[in-house]
Amino acid sequence: MNSNEGGHLKLSLRRRISVIEASAIRELKEHINSNRTALLEQFIQHDQDDSGSITTCEWASSMEIVLKLGLPWHTLKQRLTIINSDGRVEYSAGLDQLCVQNKLKAGTMITETLYRNRANLEMVFRLIDKDNSGYISMAELESCCEALEKVAGTPFPHDSIKSMATAMDINNDGQICFNEFLESFRLCDNSL
Repeated sequence: MNSNEGGHLKLSLRRRISVIEASAIRELKEHINSNRTALLEQFIQHDQDDSGSITTCEWASSMEIVLKLGLPWHTLKQRLTIINSDGRVEYSAGLDQLCVQNKLKAGTMITETLYRNRANLEMVFRLIDKDNSGYISMAELESCCEALEKVAGTPFPHDSIKSMATAMDINNDGQICFNEFLESFRLCDNSL
């Protein structure tokens, strides 16, 4: 192996670590956003003068009390919130910023989520595909919905099942392949 190849491998490894780190931060921001109300209540307890800012120690402590993740909050603060010129955390503005970022990235998040859960979705697909043909037929989809009816206790009208199958059958060949199955989740999310 020559030196260029070694440099390429190091860069490639750095790139992979960067992608993983970015994904972890994105997931953490989503988790923070989903706990926004509890975090805000905790921050306000520390904001005695109602200034909208708290110390970084109070912020880190509040993050751990609410989220219980055991993370190095002092290290992460620059990536998760807004620090003012006095070195204090502008907690409300920081949470608002995370909310906006989450909304902007929502389109790519479904694709990433589908990719991360591809194995689980493939397992669900295979469970529905009883004859192991690699396709879900209308009969197999109906059978799946009947089983769900029994478990959930909620009826699935036949015309709704047929409508769902038609929507999922993107190439109109009368059956649903795995790629159509995945694409249906993405299209459904985009329509919400």
